[in-house]
Amino acid sequence: MKKMKIYLKYPWKVPDSPYYKYLIDNPPKNVEYLNIKKQKGVITNTRKFRASDNLKNAIKKFLTKIPIPIPNAHLVRTDEEYDLIHCAHCLSLNKKNWITDIEFLDQFWGSVKVTPLREKIVGKILSSVYCKKIMPWTNKTKIEILKIYPHLKNKLEVVYPAIPLPKIKSKLKKHKITLSFIGRYFYAKGGLHAVEVIDRLTKKYNNVEGVVVSEPVEEV
Repeated sequence: MKKMKIYLKYPWKVPDSPYYKYLIDNPPKNVEYLNIKKQKGVITNTRKFRASDNLKNAIKKFLTKIPIPIPNAHLVRTDEEYDLIHCAHCLSLNKKNWITDIEFLDQFWGSVKVTPLREKIVGKILSSVYCKKIMPWTNKTKIEILKIYPHLKNKLEVVYPAIPLPKIKSKLKKHKITLSFIGRYFYAKGGLHAVEVIDRLTKKYNNVEGVVVSEPVEEV
């Protein structure tokens, strides 16, 4: 069977999630990914990560202030032949078949303040005949999309990101259990739910502890 060539399109030079590196390293059967030579996963250097994050936040603040409703949509410009575009946390403006995976709703408009016009433009892009599938990472995100775009129900399918289990031997005693939440955006990543679960279990069991690595949230 001929391999299907899929072009991976990112909104940034380096994607925010290591999921795409896992996807490239463990591709589905008969699938070949393109645009992967510079794909090394997320930035691990602390200084570079902060610089990249600050730049992204500055761009988001700028887009929030200007009245122009720019969606998180991009064009693929390449001489390579491909069968499908896989948009990583973004949308495509190409008149060729494409799919998108999305972690949370705000990624449709670049994680900036949503406006009725932004919603309308994004809805038009998602309704395009070239958009073949919208793959939210969670059922919660699927529900949020359906609230705004109920007519896209047939295009929606929850696809959880596949991440291989690391082979790590815990240095803690066998009876000790550590629950971890690691996410840059506390609320968008489900941090509140994670903290509620950690709070209940650490109070109920003496051998359970919790670790949270995220943005500072004073009220929590």
